[in-house]
Amino acid sequence: MNIHFVEIDLLRAGPPMPYTERGDSHYRLFIRRRERPHQARLYPFGARQPIPPFPIPLLPGDDEPAVDLGALLNAVYDQAGYDLVIRYNQLPAPPLNEADAAWAAELATEQNLQPSGDLSRS
Repeated sequence: MNIHFVEIDLLRAGPPMPYTERGDSHYRLFIRRRERPHQARLYPFGARQPIPPFPIPLLPGDDEPAVDLGALLNAVYDQAGYDLVIRYNQLPAPPLNEADAAWAAELATEQNLQPSGDLSRS
């Protein structure tokens, strides 16, 4: 293949990307460079971890910018006022595991977002 491939998986529902099933991470970033088609870099991370910055592959010799997707999403969240429209008192789909649900409820409470008491699976 003569292309770079970058896939960002921020969905917890459904099966993970077929080539990234290692580990038990909730989310994944997958980068394959065209000059190394049989090698790839996987950036797994969980609900409580920040999205890791990752390089965008360009032409050989070009400086590759590091994308801080977490900062970009946070800026969009703040500018769009999503804290006013997201219903933090409803269970996420799919539900979080018990430990992550407790963490999310505590975080929502700290930020006055009024979580429902139990955000985990029943």
